[in-house]
Amino acid sequence: METKPTNPKDIVGSSKLPLDLAPDTIKAEVALAHLEGALKYGRYNWRIAGVRASIYKAAAERHLMKWWNGEDYDQTTRVKHLASVIACAGILLDAELCGKLTDDRPPRAPIGALIEQAEKTVKHLKDLFKDHDPRHYTIDDSIPLPDLRGELAIGEEIRAAGGRNGPGEIGTSDNSLRSHTGVENTGAVSGGSSSELDPRVREVLDAKAEYWSGGVRGGNDQFYKWVELFIRLTPEQKDKFRAIERELGRTDS
Repeated sequence: METKPTNPKDIVGSSKLPLDLAPDTIKAEVALAHLEGALKYGRYNWRIAGVRASIYKAAAERHLMKWWNGEDYDQTTRVKHLASVIACAGILLDAELCGKLTDDRPPRAPIGALIEQAEKTVKHLKDLFKDHDPRHYTIDDSIPLPDLRGELAIGEEIRAAGGRNGPGEIGTSDNSLRSHTGVENTGAVSGGSSSELDPRVREVLDAKAEYWSGGVRGGNDQFYKWVELFIRLTPEQKDKFRAIERELGRTDS
């Protein structure tokens, strides 16, 4: 972009803090995180009450761990975890500026030097395994996660109906099992017949139903069986599987 050297504002402006470089996306998303905090604790509460570095470091890590493991939003507040990470860091910076930060970080350690030293081992490992070409999994390979919050309640209902650890075993045709897994005739889902459903998708659905049939959760062998089958699906087949799971109203999809 051309500038006008004769315009003094261009010359002065070039040495100013370039606030235009920070995306407004950050401000918009972080505003929601700060709104959550303001409604809970009062706006700018940290400038009066002060904060401890360890508390906000731990909070930021929790949000980052949840985001890194596939949860984009907080399930209750709907605020993005990454926005909360930035909000935590921002509060630490603001509290430090205002003299309200209790710096309870651990005693200093030469972590920077350790990281630099570790890079030599990284190079060694890459050279050592340069002929290997494994598949590297990403979030696109994710399997539907179990709803652990509802697992105990569902387990009690199934056991009361005669499931695992109860009077008898529940088969895939049992009504109480179908009420929780939704599996009766997976081929009838989405208006298709059993023969119309992709055989590989049905194989995963059947394997998961078998896993679920052992009370709330089957054994490890059953779990890894359906997970391994799921991973081998194409992206389109995975989408179909997830759509059927949602249509069946599974609690862990």
